[in-house]
Amino acid sequence: MLRRLIRNEDGVASVEFVLILPLLMLTYVGIAEVTQAFLADKRVTHVAAAVGDLVAQSNSLTAAQMDDIYDIGADLIRPLPQADLAIRVTNVRIDANGVPQVQWTSGRNTTGMAAFSAAGSVPADLRTAGQVIIICETSYSYESPLDYVLKDPIVISRAMRFSPRENNVFLQS
Repeated sequence: MLRRLIRNEDGVASVEFVLILPLLMLTYVGIAEVTQAFLADKRVTHVAAAVGDLVAQSNSLTAAQMDDIYDIGADLIRPLPQADLAIRVTNVRIDANGVPQVQWTSGRNTTGMAAFSAAGSVPADLRTAGQVIIICETSYSYESPLDYVLKDPIVISRAMRFSPRENNVFLQS
């Protein structure tokens, strides 16, 4: 009877499937989480480009108009949660000596963002006297909804520079 039991191959496929199933599930969940992180990365880049472009198209902006632009940026991050999105727009003018000077800055949810440095944000090849540059910075703390493979939040940050369509962009208070 023992020989017959050892030679019996019934259920071998089921046992192999049960042994490999956890690895398959881990791979599936990992791919899903990494795909969501790539989606967040693309959305953050899109928000920085759209918000910066909208500001650069304007000649003069009010605080209410800036809030509307930030709302547009927050809508672009969907379907991801909007609460973790930070946006900051800074208008920098290069003075006669080639030194960047901040004219104004505005932002939403910027408490976690690093302090703005005009000197570090404008490359030397863009420092032409009188040049105005709009810098849009976005930061997003991505937390995986599955929290299985990517356990810690990933901070995704982008900074983009734009030339205003007009000579300058003014922020009215």
